[in-house]
Amino acid sequence: MCSTGHLKPGLSGYFMTVPKVSTIVLNWRSKDTIEDCLDSLLDQSHAPHEILLIDNGSSDGSLEILRRKYHGRIRILENANNLGFAGGVNQGIRASESEYVALLNADAVAAPDWIAELVKGLQADERAGMATSKIYFAGEEKVLDNTGNNIYRDACAKPRGRLEKDAGQYDARQNVGYASGCAVLYRRAMLDEVGLFDERMFAYGEDMDLALRGRLAGYGCVFVPTAVVYHGLSGSLGPLSALKLYYVERNRLWTVLKCFPWPYLCAAPFYTLWRYAHYLAALWSRRGPATQMAEKVSGAAMILAVLKAYGSTLFSLGYLLRKRKEVFNGVKIPVEEFGRIFKDNPVTARDLAFGEMFQPGQEEAWCSGGCDGTVSIIILNFNGKMWLAGCLDSLRGLDFPKEKLEIILGDNASTDDSVKFVKEHYPKVKIVAFDRNYGFCKPNNICAKTAAGEFLVFLNNDTFVTRDWLRNLVAAAQADPQVVSCASKIFFADPPGGKVLNAAGGVFLCSGSGAYDGWMTEDRGQFDVPRETGFGCAAGVLVRRDFFLETGGFDEYFFYSSEEMDLGYRAWMLGKRVLYVPSAVMDHHMGKTGFRGKGVTPAIEFLICRNHLYFLLKNFQLPPLIKGLFLYEIRVLLKIVYAAVRGQFRILGAILGGQLTILKDLPWILKARKDTQRMRKVSDKALTERGLLLGIRATVRRNQKLLKALGKYGNGSLYDDRDKTRIGRDSQGDLVFLRDEIR
Repeated sequence: MCSTGHLKPGLSGYFMTVPKVSTIVLNWRSKDTIEDCLDSLLDQSHAPHEILLIDNGSSDGSLEILRRKYHGRIRILENANNLGFAGGVNQGIRASESEYVALLNADAVAAPDWIAELVKGLQADERAGMATSKIYFAGEEKVLDNTGNNIYRDACAKPRGRLEKDAGQYDARQNVGYASGCAVLYRRAMLDEVGLFDERMFAYGEDMDLALRGRLAGYGCVFVPTAVVYHGLSGSLGPLSALKLYYVERNRLWTVLKCFPWPYLCAAPFYTLWRYAHYLAALWSRRGPATQMAEKVSGAAMILAVLKAYGSTLFSLGYLLRKRKEVFNGVKIPVEEFGRIFKDNPVTARDLAFGEMFQPGQEEAWCSGGCDGTVSIIILNFNGKMWLAGCLDSLRGLDFPKEKLEIILGDNASTDDSVKFVKEHYPKVKIVAFDRNYGFCKPNNICAKTAAGEFLVFLNNDTFVTRDWLRNLVAAAQADPQVVSCASKIFFADPPGGKVLNAAGGVFLCSGSGAYDGWMTEDRGQFDVPRETGFGCAAGVLVRRDFFLETGGFDEYFFYSSEEMDLGYRAWMLGKRVLYVPSAVMDHHMGKTGFRGKGVTPAIEFLICRNHLYFLLKNFQLPPLIKGLFLYEIRVLLKIVYAAVRGQFRILGAILGGQLTILKDLPWILKARKDTQRMRKVSDKALTERGLLLGIRATVRRNQKLLKALGKYGNGSLYDDRDKTRIGRDSQGDLVFLRDEIR
């Protein structure tokens, strides 16, 4: 027999009492992988109380090898026939005798501290009944397979992090929808209360079914990022097969009927139809897992498998209703609490239909254009000498290969010896000097054309970056060629108190403006999860150079303000993605070289009013455009009333001037709109469904939050109409700032 549950040297005293863990491995024709799996379990720092190997009638000679090699060290239970995952694992659970039960796939290898970390995860949360692992694809460099699973509203599963390069974006312990049966630890008390796996499911989806029964009984599921496992790919029925499709779809239906409260049960069919529609769209565009399956399995076989799943569910309805009654006799949470499973970790039909399935050995193909990882950081400066040393020194400390890094300073005709200072103290910085202050867009575009890196990073001169900031941004972009931009987690460098956020990504408002997620809110970890975002704050944002240049860079009509929002919208409209990377952390002295913290100046208010209206007219399709114009004009009217009441007449002039400029430029703007809409691949409706473009109500709520934040941290006024900065044109007709310090 194996060890009786002890900690190996170096971990003694880690637990007050050493919990016993029974580990179960299911074997079916796993001759090529099973030995590595068992060896990893025998090498655990927290040795399992027992290792039970359940053989499901293997005929590949693996059982004979296991008997010889592991005699006396593991306990083998033999079955004449294949009982499936559920039947085999249940056999092991019934034969085990520990307070915790761990499952590990036969094609998986556990890191030495895997059991110890999972046990710590459950001991730290008495409400948790399941702990799931950070699972990598075996043989692939830091490519994630699973970090827990999220659940669509018809019980279709979406693995978190699948196919992403691990850049620390899943290093936070948190609750997830359910645990993959590949590598999981269960609390026996939960299993005793809710029962074991449903053996009639045979294979696939039984881990979700068990987890939802546990969730209904009040048990949570925790993801433990320090519990690491390396997993081979679908060793039972193959990664792509009609049989697998049948079991996945049938067991999904069974889970809905058994475990969904009535409101969610009634809604599930509509979500299924919506998901099917997305699968058809994915097939039509030859994208996503359905397309990959269609290349290996005929369309007729796929349809037959789905119909067979529905037929099996119909014939099993009596059994399922009896099981449903048993499940809901033990419910301990309200219906609203069940809904949090979907709300806390949302999954969309598009996520499921257009997500890519992994092809082993092809991770290099993810990165189009060579994926060399070189980066050009572009810093725009105007009279920011006092901030440049802090910014550039923080870049010197980056954990990033120096031979892959280029730093470019674009100087907007500074008069404070900024250029001289950089040449003397940072001679490796490439300097692009301009003869006037051309705002933000034009100088950055020129610098981008001189850059050599695969990735561009636009960085404000009054920022300070953390050591792994750039590495995490690049890793997130390299993980998916569809990702063309990555947003940083940006803090105010000198907040009134505590860690106050400047930006954690951003969303588009239907009024033509954008809003930074987290702006002026205290960080309590609520923005620690990577996710899709509308756009990144240009104080520190990464963009693929080829995408940036091929699509025209920053639209120079914006000049200053809203250009970052327009770039993000363009990416989504063209079918690309923008990610928020919370592990890419930096600080920003917002306003130290621009607004000076006194409020919005007349020049900036002119640009805000003009640019928001331009963004609307250029980008939005007709229905959201009409709504947006209505809300935009209401917002402008409120600004006019506010400025008039306070006697800020220069602000009034700026507001009206911004709109009159749009009228003057309308013929050119309509042409720009036509060109933009011709390129469109994704509708505004689709962006709204993804939560990237907010509707009227959500926009109003977001503006209310903004005003509340300004009341807490602001200086009592939205505007500073004493500033004398003006906007004019140079001899070539390009816009320039005529005085004061902007960026």
